Amino acid sequence: MHAIEFTNVVLPSEGWRCAIVYDKKKVIAQQFFATNQELVSYINAQDQFGRTAFFACATFKEPRNDPRATPRAQRRLGRTHHNVHSAQALWLDIDTRESKPKATYADRAEAAAAVIAFCGVVGIPLPLWVSSGGGIHCYWPLDVALEPATWRHLADAFKLAVAEYNLAAD
Repeated sequence: MHAIEFTNVVLPSEGWRCAIVYDKKKVIAQQFFATNQELVSYINAQDQFGRTAFFACATFKEPRNDPRATPRAQRRLGRTHHNVHSAQALWLDIDTRESKPKATYADRAEAAAAVIAFCGVVGIPLPLWVSSGGGIHCYWPLDVALEPATWRHLADAFKLAVAEYNLAAD
């Protein structure tokens, strides 16, 4: 699956998309985009510069950030829950000892096997998989975009299932 197809499946069609760019573990940019094409092009360009870039898994109402001096507890713009427009997937980040020595799973294959077993027990489909550094990201696309309160209710139930099964995930 190409990046555009992937973002079309896991991101809502409405709202602003956000890319976060790191350079040596420090956030150097948080940019908003109207389309998935613009988002993916920007992330690919950052990759060419040797930077690490991610996309936020939700879309946002306002394509701007709070002033830099705004205390974290007072932020209402940018990549904050106050600014979320909607979300159209559930997701997990699963670390392995390939990049984090204290992680539960030895490698991506072991982590994937744990996710497959979890899906079988819980009765949900297998996710879309993305290899990320020394771990995996798992995405369960939803049929519709959900407003934040509805998504949070579903995500909390999902988090409880993950914890009950003892799936080691962020």
